[in-house]
Amino acid sequence: MNAQTNKIQADADGNLFLQLPADLVKDLKLAQNDEIDIMPTAMGFEVRKITDIDDNFWDPFSETVNEYQKALELLKGEDTTDNETPDTK
Repeated sequence: MNAQTNKIQADADGNLFLQLPADLVKDLKLAQNDEIDIMPTAMGFEVRKITDIDDNFWDPFSETVNEYQKALELLKGEDTTDNETPDTK
C-alpha cells in the first residue's frame, strides 16, 4: 500500500472517524465488526487486525523508543550506548 491522505470525518452525532483505505482493508482482510489496534510508531501509527497480533506486538514500538532514547543520549553528549561502557580511570 502506498502512502495516502484521508480526512477525519464526523458522523451525525459528532463522533470523529477515519475511513480506512480500501487496499488496507483488503490487505488486513477486515470485515465489519473486526477489532483493530492502532499502534504508535516513530513515523505515525500502524493499524493491525487484533487476530494478527502475537506476543511481540509492542516490540517494534519499544525498539523504536529505545533507538530514540539512544539518539537523544548521543545528542546530549553522552558518548556511550548499551554496547559500550564508560571509561573508568
